[in-house]
Amino acid sequence: MKDFWKLSGFKSTKYNYITFHIVMTLTGYLFFQIYKNLEEGQAYTGRSLPVAAKNYKETKPKEIVIYVGQYFGIFPFLEFLKIYAECTLEVRQLLDPVLAKV
Repeated sequence: MKDFWKLSGFKSTKYNYITFHIVMTLTGYLFFQIYKNLEEGQAYTGRSLPVAAKNYKETKPKEIVIYVGQYFGIFPFLEFLKIYAECTLEVRQLLDPVLAKV
């Protein structure tokens, strides 16, 4: 069971962390089971969650969330790059840590 659910690589020894990880893993499995019963999830019938997750390819374009204090903006990645290219060197240096996480 530990290998199937990828629990063997979990390094924490704290009870709360272990419990949370197990509960979230089982919750993910239950949501996957519900998804497989929907029309759009029929393609995953007969597959397990670890296999589906391993073979999953995200097709949605990446987005970047920028926030400062109580203000935020959500930008498609290409739009963010265009804004970045138009910024001054000082602003680009402030945004570099954001790009490093993408």
